Amino acid sequence: MRITILALILVLSTSLVQGQTTPTAQSETAADVFTELGKQVNKLQRDLDKKSVVVSHPARSTSAQTSSVPSAQSSDVVQKAKSTSRTSQLKALLKRTVKNVEELRKFTRKKEIPEDYSESIREYTRRIEFISDKEMISYHDELFLNAVNADLEVKRIHAEKMPENAFDSIKVIVHTKKDGAEKGVYQVWWVKDAYKDETGQYRTFDRFSTPTSRSLPPGKYVMWTKATDGTQATGEKTPKEFGDGQAEVEIDLIAP
Repeated sequence: MRITILALILVLSTSLVQGQTTPTAQSETAADVFTELGKQVNKLQRDLDKKSVVVSHPARSTSAQTSSVPSAQSSDVVQKAKSTSRTSQLKALLKRTVKNVEELRKFTRKKEIPEDYSESIREYTRRIEFISDKEMISYHDELFLNAVNADLEVKRIHAEKMPENAFDSIKVIVHTKKDGAEKGVYQVWWVKDAYKDETGQYRTFDRFSTPTSRSLPPGKYVMWTKATDGTQATGEKTPKEFGDGQAEVEIDLIAP
């Protein structure tokens, strides 16, 4: 009988301890999403001086080389100067990114982050870690880092205007229009702006228009429409920004 009572006390004590630690674990997990991103951005910022930085778009660079052929020595000097300038610009960009991450992290206190939001931050962390491990920062890497900072800035401003629901998704309602009139049935496509050139990141709304809706984390996106009549006609890709303290937004997209 005594053994049974002791066992019962042990089970109850364990349950109480677990109940007390669960909220803390959730809070730490939410903060860690931003902490890990901040670590990778800081690491990249520290390591920039050890890396080569591509100074222009590959196509423009090739065009410039064919139009004029300066001496090897003068060309090296110019490229080095441009690379140094670009490195300084990247450092300034990454400094702003760290600031945005730190400000967002403040809003994680006693809050949980929805999985779609936290996974988008983890994606950034993984990609920046990959860039950090490279010896050369490419033109496309730089575009990505700029897009990440712009997205985090939208998220930060949204959080400042909506602190109690800083990480909640925003309901996006889309109306598809042609020649000024609302028209369906079209498929609505979207992608996070940082991945706009990566087809593997493209996603669709669950229902055809119009209207159609889905919830998205605050941030910067690119959206477009596609015909469902077999023609595969595609509308123009349009940059969109969702945040600014709004819980619901309605937008128009041009149908092809």
